[in-house]
Amino acid sequence: MIATTYSELKQKIAFSLTLFVSNLSHDHEPLNSLKEFYKDQINSPRRFEQIDTLGKLLKILEIRDVLSEDNIEPLKEMARRTNNSSDLLRTITDYELRNNQHDYHHYYPENITLEKKMGHTFNNRNTLDNSLTQKEYRIYETIKEQIGSYWCILGRKLQIRECTIDEINKANDDLYMKASKIMDLYKVKADRQNWFIILCHALDNAKREDLTKKIQDIMMMNI
Repeated sequence: MIATTYSELKQKIAFSLTLFVSNLSHDHEPLNSLKEFYKDQINSPRRFEQIDTLGKLLKILEIRDVLSEDNIEPLKEMARRTNNSSDLLRTITDYELRNNQHDYHHYYPENITLEKKMGHTFNNRNTLDNSLTQKEYRIYETIKEQIGSYWCILGRKLQIRECTIDEINKANDDLYMKASKIMDLYKVKADRQNWFIILCHALDNAKREDLTKKIQDIMMMNI
């Protein structure tokens, strides 16, 4: 999978929203809605009136430091307003995961000792690590609680062996426990960089797009 840069991410969102607008009878309705949404951040009546394209809105949000490579919340908001929100939010999530992964490894070169990592520098990264862990926990729990009888289909889509799925089915009566076993197996084998994207694809292929949307919403939360 090719990593999406910040510039490419902006272009994808802008193109999708522009395409969405072109199919509406009220051409500027989503843009006007977004302008109103960010009116306080724009903080200038003259600038507000001058914004007549999505590109201009993105530019002023960057000038106001509301949008940046490290803060893409406005892109999420724009993605939610398109008819292709699921795919765009997945792309955004992939960007965030890759960006966080890059920051982490850049911050800790391999020649830094464990003692230094355990010191003050390491503590500055705890917020990032704890946030991702909490999100992972909520994502896995949501799937366990709501996947229901689709647990075995999800297991297959996650490349869990059929014999293992049969063993889980025989050893457990409760659907939550069956789903828990599947998710525990996935957590062990999952690629740390792409685990969320793979999980979303598996849910989609298991015909549980509703759960895909729910875990995407969790991944977007500031927790």
